[in-house]
Amino acid sequence: MTGRNLFSALVAGSVSGVIASFVIISFTAMIYSGELSSHLSSGIGLALIGAVILGVTLTFTSSIKGVVATPQDKPAAIFALLSASMATAMGATHSDQEIFVTIVAVIALSTLLTGVFFFLLGSLKLGSLIRFIPYPVIGGFMAGTGWLLIMGGFGVMLNAPFTTDSVDMLLSYDKALVWAPGLLLGVSLLGVMRIADHYLVFPSMLVVGAILFYMVIFFSGVDLSEVMERGFLLGPFPEGELWRPVSLSSFSLIDWRVVSGALPSIGTVVIINVGSILLYISSIELVMQKDIDLDQELRSAGISNLFAGASFGMPGYHVLSLTILNHKMKADSRLVSLISCAVLVAVILAGTATLSYFPRAVVGALLLFLGFDLVFEWLYEAKRKLSQSDYLVVVLVFVSVAGYGFLEGIMVGVIAGVILFVVNYSRISVVKHSLSGSDYHSNVDRAQPLMTILKEQGKRILIMKLEGYLFFGTSEEILSMIRRHFRKSVHPPLEYVVLDFNHVHGIDSSAVQSFIRLKQFAEVDGIKLAFAKISDDFVNKMRSGGFPLGGNVNASVFENLDAALEWCENDLLQKVATKEDTSHTSMKDKLLLDFKDVSMVDRFLAFMDVINVDGGFELIEQGDESDHLYFLDSGELSVYLNLVGRETVRIRTMGPGTFVGEVGMYTGLPRTASVVTEQPSVLHVLSATGLASMEKSDPEVAASFHSYMARRLSERIASMNKLLSAVMDQEG
Repeated sequence: MTGRNLFSALVAGSVSGVIASFVIISFTAMIYSGELSSHLSSGIGLALIGAVILGVTLTFTSSIKGVVATPQDKPAAIFALLSASMATAMGATHSDQEIFVTIVAVIALSTLLTGVFFFLLGSLKLGSLIRFIPYPVIGGFMAGTGWLLIMGGFGVMLNAPFTTDSVDMLLSYDKALVWAPGLLLGVSLLGVMRIADHYLVFPSMLVVGAILFYMVIFFSGVDLSEVMERGFLLGPFPEGELWRPVSLSSFSLIDWRVVSGALPSIGTVVIINVGSILLYISSIELVMQKDIDLDQELRSAGISNLFAGASFGMPGYHVLSLTILNHKMKADSRLVSLISCAVLVAVILAGTATLSYFPRAVVGALLLFLGFDLVFEWLYEAKRKLSQSDYLVVVLVFVSVAGYGFLEGIMVGVIAGVILFVVNYSRISVVKHSLSGSDYHSNVDRAQPLMTILKEQGKRILIMKLEGYLFFGTSEEILSMIRRHFRKSVHPPLEYVVLDFNHVHGIDSSAVQSFIRLKQFAEVDGIKLAFAKISDDFVNKMRSGGFPLGGNVNASVFENLDAALEWCENDLLQKVATKEDTSHTSMKDKLLLDFKDVSMVDRFLAFMDVINVDGGFELIEQGDESDHLYFLDSGELSVYLNLVGRETVRIRTMGPGTFVGEVGMYTGLPRTASVVTEQPSVLHVLSATGLASMEKSDPEVAASFHSYMARRLSERIASMNKLLSAVMDQEG
């Protein structure tokens, strides 16, 4: 470690230790007040010892260098209320010592359970749950933390809890003499630290502030006791020996029935601690601008709290303000944490008198600087970085935290984040692609006349590929798009709507109402609906909503999009195709459409064999050598893809006038799929040997054949390009 880093660590650790000491003493004073004030020294000693154990353990187990861990304010506030009620309830029947050790037992049990929960969350790798909290909510939390630090800074300087209702205190002349110098120093720190980035600037300004304070006291001739009495110094603190470990004999004095009655409050403490540590670590991550292993930090804090609880300390974890302070002082070193703990040990050994002469203005200025810095960053600078809606969430969380508290602010932020997510998600189209039946066809190769009809009349079919999550905000878009398409499609009119749910992740019950209205719309206008790849959950929700899928003439359910589209095409062709379109023609007549010469067709057929096969015959097996090309004269073929470890998938069905095996025939690669006859079929077979013989003995026929294959393959490519163009137009 260089001299520069060592100096930064010494200054940052000392400052952190002094502030941590003051904070711990303040928290303990809240708990042991009133009737319990006689136990304040013992309470402070236990809290400081637990904080040392907590801090040292976290130092060596955390991945964050320069982290400071102490007991936290929110659990301390709950302990203060709980201890007061326990003292009142036990006062008539228990001794002061019994009340004290029972309160200590409740605090220790809370710390131990906090450690267990932290460690379990980290071990189960649940720290990433914080990633689901929207970024603006964390930003608002940071701004709210800044506001509370500002309030805390004024509270330290005024030596009293400070809220917006106690602004009159600021107007007092005596109080103004305390807080005005602290405010001036805090604002100066903010301005200078944003201009000068040297590691000596921050500690130097604090030291200069303390020196100026005592110079003013010296030249004014005021006695230190009077200065302390008027509230300019942190002291006086309660006197008494702090090192008072709890003896084993004290366990017999614990009233476990009272402890069990406090379990609901202990559970509240644990829940608050879990939520707070995740927010704090996430906030530290933002300030340091680096990824932090949340699970490791949870495990680290868990182990630390288990050790602290075993020593009767209070629950604690990463201190956001002091860790940020060390980072800004460029003191990212584990030595900082150790020095901070050493200061706590010094306070335990020497007593609280060592802190009594520290100027309140300097401590207050430190808290004001941290508060101003967070508020400035998240309420001013963030306005330029965030969208208007995200910035509004930051402000909303900030106002809620400042006005009501952390838990209320986080709840308001999460609700606002959910609403914002719903609104933004509703703007994202769940219709991935909206295609016409003219562009997108089923995997059924049909005779050329039928394909021509589908290209001309395919606009009667609307295909909508859906994606994402369907709920009331997104499902309405589907109905609106179908209505718009129906109004535009006059010639030919829209008759079929295919909805593909293959990429739909889920559906909300409220979305069912949109589909019921779609059903009503389809029935009135004679539109047939085809639902493809729908889940059982969707079917059940539709049935519960009064729309039983599968039992309606106008709404059919299919295994996948290809099956749904094939059904629509078959139904359409049955309506519009003529006898000439569907009548069987010989292979010779089909080839004549391309070869244009009867004699050339006869010469071509002479090189081919004719085979008759039954339905279910495996014509081609995936992986076989590619040495034959098949022309289907009559019957039907299906192409299947065999996937390892998965079900066999039908990728194409072929009717008369189509061919199969051309890819392997030309490339020589093994068969990429299997082909099976669906019914008795007649095929013309061209072998590789026959093609070679044709090219050698009748090159004119061979040239016509290659030209024929080139046209057919080009038509397939053109059809695919047309489909891709339609898809790209939507995505563009």
